[in-house]
Amino acid sequence: MTAVDDDFNARFSATERMYHYFILNAPQADPLLADLEWHIPEPLDLDAMNHAASLFLGEHDFTSFCRRPKGQPESLLVRRIHSAKWVAHNRERIYFEISANAFCHQMVRSLTGFCVAVGSGKCDAETFEAVLRARDRSAAPPIAPPHGLVLKHVTYRKTD
Repeated sequence: MTAVDDDFNARFSATERMYHYFILNAPQADPLLADLEWHIPEPLDLDAMNHAASLFLGEHDFTSFCRRPKGQPESLLVRRIHSAKWVAHNRERIYFEISANAFCHQMVRSLTGFCVAVGSGKCDAETFEAVLRARDRSAAPPIAPPHGLVLKHVTYRKTD
């Protein structure tokens, strides 16, 4: 346990967050894990999904991939993605690992949905830039469902 300053805030004092999003890519769902992973029976192209994820890296205005609360300034939707990759846990289970300085509401699920659309052949990874430029949530593919999303790690700056 570490003592923190009185002004410490678990949300606003974080410098990096990492999420995992779990997918079962198999013909049949697993009833025991249905609340913990998104079941997608159609084959997914993991290489195409990793290419799409690589386009997220760096600083972008993610307005098209966020659910913006009313009255929130648009400048707050600029985020810096540090890493984004798809990992094959085994033959049928894959997960998306993404880390950033911060995420806006539904951003990880929206980016997951984009990658799944690319991996299933419903859109091309190169549409990412056009979706960003649109600055409109309706320009992006549907978001992934909430089950499957896990906050994996939070980093805080070191104090003396």
